[in-house]
Amino acid sequence: MAPESDAVPRILGVLKEHPEGLNIVEIAEKTGLNRMSVAKYLGVLTANESVEVEMCGRAKIYSLSRRLPVRAFLEQISKCYCITDSNLRVVQFNHWLPTISDIPPREIEGALLPDIFQDRILNFGECLAACRKAIAGEVSVVIADDLVRGKHKFLEIYHLPIRFPDGSPGMIAVTQEVTDRKLMEIELHQEAEQLRALVERMAYPVFRAGTDGILTYLSPRATELGLAPGTCTGRLFSDLAVQEDREAVDVGLRVIPESVEGSFRFRVRRPDGRIIMLEAGCMAQRDPAGMCTGVTGVLREVTGEPGRHGSRTRCGKDEGMTTEPDAISRILGVLKEHPEGLNIVEIAEKTGLNRMSVAKYLDVLTAQEMVETGTFGRAKIYSFAGRRVPAADFRKRMPLHYAITDSSLTILQLNDFVPRTTGRVGARLPDLLRGRVANYDECIAALEAAVAGRECTFIAEFLSGPGSGLIKAHCVPIQLPDGSPGMMVLKVDIPREKFAVITDPAGESRDMQPGGQ
Repeated sequence: MAPESDAVPRILGVLKEHPEGLNIVEIAEKTGLNRMSVAKYLGVLTANESVEVEMCGRAKIYSLSRRLPVRAFLEQISKCYCITDSNLRVVQFNHWLPTISDIPPREIEGALLPDIFQDRILNFGECLAACRKAIAGEVSVVIADDLVRGKHKFLEIYHLPIRFPDGSPGMIAVTQEVTDRKLMEIELHQEAEQLRALVERMAYPVFRAGTDGILTYLSPRATELGLAPGTCTGRLFSDLAVQEDREAVDVGLRVIPESVEGSFRFRVRRPDGRIIMLEAGCMAQRDPAGMCTGVTGVLREVTGEPGRHGSRTRCGKDEGMTTEPDAISRILGVLKEHPEGLNIVEIAEKTGLNRMSVAKYLDVLTAQEMVETGTFGRAKIYSFAGRRVPAADFRKRMPLHYAITDSSLTILQLNDFVPRTTGRVGARLPDLLRGRVANYDECIAALEAAVAGRECTFIAEFLSGPGSGLIKAHCVPIQLPDGSPGMMVLKVDIPREKFAVITDPAGESRDMQPGGQ
């Protein structure tokens, strides 16, 4: 078919002037061509995706295509593609294949893939197997090691099955160069192996435990202490200790995240039945935001070794407090047996410890909220706080966002549910809210009312962007340990579809004013 030189431009020009589309008769009338020629030209333009066709009843409506033709798209994408038939003979490719392979296009077209790449791809057997799987209808990915002029180039190749118009199978290989990424992975793997070898050759076993106390790593040298790394990991760290010391180990491990470093001792029963004393020297791991992500340390046998026993924590400087796991276990055991409570003298008599040591241990256990204290006359009565969750654990796990401020609305404390991107200790709430909420004045008025001693609830409307939406905040006045006034604010996200429930008929929030609800 030999089309007139201006026939196709005339048809495209008419369709451009009528974006709503035209049928063949209308196109023939507006271009001055006969309908038979128009139909032939439209068939060619539809095939090369310059024109789109839709059915309107029994009539075909033609319009200019708004999509990039597939051939043009494949030439523009940043990845190399190559289409082969079932014999792996190259049928089609884009300009990236000659660039990546460093082979002229004339040598690629119609050539067999094995003839082109067999001598240069080091793992060509793996690539060839992936090609044959694609011909059979299976998708696979291979990292090919391409050696060009003595230099290694790593290619990530996706092998995808296709079907030609005549029904015969074929394959499309989509390739991108990943040399930089692969070299970085190799370097990181080598560094990891070096670090692993360094850790495993240390004089003492190395361990890591998560914030939940689960042991995640124990180096092979632990077998010298009678511990099997394969069976210990995935369990609580305290399970390493004998039953009597496990509670004390939990206490010692829980103190570490609040300290710079620390150590504690506990007893372990070896497979041969012998009991040995181990010392765990620990250090808290923290992320860039300062949150504790786990505890790492080394284990050292100290059976019969003179010196301090138990645990020592350091928070910037040595606090000089030591705790013996056995002593803590004995104190907690005695308190469990006497739920009515005991005074220091009674605890000392029943545990065999001196009263000064008992007093120190009870101070620690009371601070960690494992022991409760009451008064009977002038004597302090201590009892086991087994029915309460320690406040530190409660604050971390409470599924509400909360912040505690002083009288100037400067944040003193946050829990883990407040994103570090929106709140941080030392920042002022007015500075964090300015420019982020639509009702800034009402929010600040409510916060200041709480500092003044009035409990109130309000709704803040955050502007568009990350964290946008409605926030219901409850403000409670508090007194700080130094006696100065402060405030605690709790906030809960409100789904926008429920906003109608908390608005009055006029559309104004009922809880914007201090003292609302």
